[in-house]
This record gives sequence, structure tokens and C-alpha cells, in this order.
Amino acid sequence: MLWSLIQTCGRLGIGFIVFLVLATLLEPEDFGLLGMALAVTSFVQAFSEIGFGPALIQRQELRPSHISSVFIFNIFLGILLTAFGMVLALPGAWLFDIAGLRPLIAILSLGFLVNAFSLTHTAIALRKMRFRALALRDIVASVTGGLIGIAMAYGGYGVWSLVAYSLVTAMVSTVLAWFVVNVRISLKEASVDALRELWSYSSSIFAFNVVKYFAQNIDKLLVGYLLGSFALGLYTFAFKVVVFPVSLFVGAIGRYIFPKYSKLQDHVEAIEESYGFILKVINTAIFPLLVLIVVGSPFFVPYVWGDKWGEAVPVMQILALLAFVQSIISPVGQVMKALGRPQWLLRWSLYITLVVMMFVWYGATIHGLKGATWGITMAYVTGVPVNLYILKRLIGLRPVGVVNALYPSVVAGTVAAVPALWIILDRPFAPFENIVSLVAGSMIVYILNMAVLDRRFVVEIIRRLKDRLLPTG
Repeated sequence: MLWSLIQTCGRLGIGFIVFLVLATLLEPEDFGLLGMALAVTSFVQAFSEIGFGPALIQRQELRPSHISSVFIFNIFLGILLTAFGMVLALPGAWLFDIAGLRPLIAILSLGFLVNAFSLTHTAIALRKMRFRALALRDIVASVTGGLIGIAMAYGGYGVWSLVAYSLVTAMVSTVLAWFVVNVRISLKEASVDALRELWSYSSSIFAFNVVKYFAQNIDKLLVGYLLGSFALGLYTFAFKVVVFPVSLFVGAIGRYIFPKYSKLQDHVEAIEESYGFILKVINTAIFPLLVLIVVGSPFFVPYVWGDKWGEAVPVMQILALLAFVQSIISPVGQVMKALGRPQWLLRWSLYITLVVMMFVWYGATIHGLKGATWGITMAYVTGVPVNLYILKRLIGLRPVGVVNALYPSVVAGTVAAVPALWIILDRPFAPFENIVSLVAGSMIVYILNMAVLDRRFVVEIIRRLKDRLLPTG
């Protein structure tokens, strides 16, 4: 799990630095155009592997024919999806009534073919829990893509610098994936029968991926369609700063618990104990940062990125609540996948997609961008009781157990907002030193409060890190 976190945090840290630089060089409209293009290509992305990757990870008895069949299938599918994405470029541009979207969508579609060559290798690496090698791969790919994107932004290429960042990162990641794990591919071993054996599990994952596209992109589609590229640019910026880091962090944990819990399918008690601990780790890490965003974003956003992003501040504050809710909900999906309940995952996705669609549409049409942001946030809030019920059914973890895992970080994080507010209200907020004081003071108060509220957990975290980083013997 540590290397999975390093993988995500390394990629996130690099990506955030690249994003910070690009946000100072580009305009909100550039991010809005990319968001519209990605809303179209993400739909095609949902078909990228038909769920065979998770099937390779979850299946207890895996044969070479399964691996070869999935690899060859992914290549053919990558070719078809690239062609399909290019065909969708025209109606996609028509949907948003922006002709400049057509080449963006067409070029981004090349990523489907590029990624097709690494999907099987990545799945096998995850099955074998090669998180260290995957971490190094992602960090190198992110650095390379980031340097290319920044160089193009300095050269005045606008939104195309964002496209280059995405494609170069994907290409380097694909090349390095072949060095992460040795996968033997044989055309002779590939067969339809092998794919059919995986289909019973992967079909539900495939259906989930399609529905997941709408769940994850319906907000951007509606904001872009109803409010335009400028509003979508602000929303994309806020989402990138607030929700995306949390999603990556929680995703890193999920990439660990999916193969881990797949191996523990017959030991539900062990999964319940582990899940409670992991949920506490997630929220201990993210909650104080979300509090800082709510309190400090009106001051540090204009200072760091400029006044052009000032209208994104209230959106960021609302999305902080969404990020907290998603940190509770998202890991549940990995539990459903690991315990062979992809049908449950599909039903959940259908539910949240419909609710998000209704709430965002209503919020956007009545209250504009803030209303749309509140819409998606409250949609996910309604999903919390559903996920608590799923946890109780699958692993026996009761809602009170989830509350016990969350309350120390919530209380400590809320108290940590006091020094942040004092720093902000006590003196004008502009110098870099004030930002450092705000973060450092809040973190110190947060850690001290955690040591009081949940001393056993803090000691356990320190012990585990010490054993991992400084092994004895």
C-alpha cells in the first residue's frame, strides 16, 4: 500500500506542479475546451478493455491463454476505438457548438491505441502487486509529459499544450509498462473460449464502466452545454485542485485493496478489520487539506494563480464537501469488485448517474455554476446511506464503525481551522510567508489533536512506517 501511495502521490505531485504552471500560462477557456473534448473521449474510454483487466486481477486461477487472449483483444479494440473517437469528433464539436473541438477530440483519440498496448501488462503487474515498479513508471511518464506540455505552453500553443501533456504521458507510460512485468504473449494460445471464461465477471465491469462514464462526466457535459466553456473552465480548474487529488489518493488505496481483498475473499473478518483501518488512513490524510481549502482558498487562489481564477473559489469550497463524501464512497466499489459483486457496482452507478443528472441540471438552470456544483455534491451525499448498507451486507461493517473511523480526523481537522482563520483575519493575506504560516500552523494543531483523540492509531501508523522504511535485521 505504501508503494501504491508513492505511485499516486508522485504522479499527483508532478501533475499538480505542471497544472500550477499551465494555469498561470493558459486561460480558463483553454481548460474549458479540453474539458469538453475529454467529456467526449471519456465516453469512448469506457469501452477500452471491456472489463478484462479487472477480471485478470480478480480471477484466482489464471492461465496463459487468458493473458494472450486479452492482450490481442485489447489491441484490436484500441484500433476500433481510435477510429470511433475520430468519427465522434464532428458530432462532439456540434454538441458544444465549437468547431475548434473537432481536431482536439481527433488527436486525443490516439490515446486509445497507445493505452491498448499497456492494459494487460498493467493488470498483471497489479495482480502481482508490483506497486514499486508501477510507481517509478508513472513518475517518469508524468515528468516527461509535463516538461513537454510546459514547453509548448511557453511556446504559445495554448490548449494544445494540454493535449501534448496527456498524449506524451500516455506514450511513455505504455513503453515503460513492458519493463514493469514480463508478460508472454502467444497468438497460438489466444482463443475466444478464454475470453468467454472471463466474460461472466468482466461483462458487469464493462457495463459499470459505461455507466461510470456518465456518472463521472455528466456534470462536465451539462456545465459545458448549459453554461459554456468559461464556466466549464472554472469548474475544471476547481475540480482539478480539490477533487482530483483526493480521487487519485483514494484510487491509490483502491489499487491496493482490490487485488489484496481478491486474495482474501474467503476471510471476510480480515477484510472488515482492514477496511476500517484503511478508511481511517484515507480521511486522516485528506480532511485537514479540505478544511484548508474551504478556509484559505479565497486568499491563496488569487495569490498563486491570479485574479482570473477568482470566480473558481466558491466552487472549490463546495467541492471540498464533495471530495470528503467521495472519500467515503469510492473505496466501497473496490470491495464490491474484489468480492465478486460487479452487478452491485453496476446498480450503484446507475443510481448515482441518474441522481447527478437531475441535481446538476436543476442547479445549473436555476443557480448557474454554483448551483451545478451544489447539485453534484448533494447527489453524492444521498449515496452515503446506500454505500453504508452495502458495507454492512458485504463485510459486516456497521455504520457506527464507519463513524468511529471518521470522527477523530473530522474533529481534529475542524479544530485545525482555528489557527488558519486567525492568521487570515489577523493580517492582510498576500505574502508567501502567510501561506506557509497558515499551512504549518494548521497541520501542527491537527497532528496534536489526532494524537489526543486517537493516540493508538497515530502510534500504529508510526510503527508501520518505521517497520517499512527502517526494517530491522
